[in-house]
Amino acid sequence: MRFLPAITTTRPDWKKKIKEASAIGLDSVCFFLTCLKEVQRNEFYRLAGKSGLKAPFVHLRSDMKPEEIRLLKEKFGAEIFNIHSYSEYPEKYNYTGLKDLIYIENIYNPLNSRELKKFGGICLDFAHLENDRLTDAKK
Repeated sequence: MRFLPAITTTRPDWKKKIKEASAIGLDSVCFFLTCLKEVQRNEFYRLAGKSGLKAPFVHLRSDMKPEEIRLLKEKFGAEIFNIHSYSEYPEKYNYTGLKDLIYIENIYNPLNSRELKKFGGICLDFAHLENDRLTDAKK
């Protein structure tokens, strides 16, 4: 089992986080690309590539083309991915050939078996699970 720090993009300081990771000698982190549109992701990849970072785990967005996922595998050593449910963020691309590498995250909407079959399994996010327990016990 590995525990890796993550570079998240939910705040505007993500560029600083890439530099910090490199400055403290990290060679592997997780990429959470949640809030970056394609142009911003390209900048993220450029900066992360310059720093030599690897990302064994990457949180995807539903607007990412399969080619982008392959780039993450080849350039950053990504081994496994997760993505939000299509009931929350509709499917834009067919990930059939990458299905076994992508796990669907439990978030807000209950997961259905039809959608689960499109992915390798479930990525259990304990923070979402605990939030549901605290705010909507039925769910």
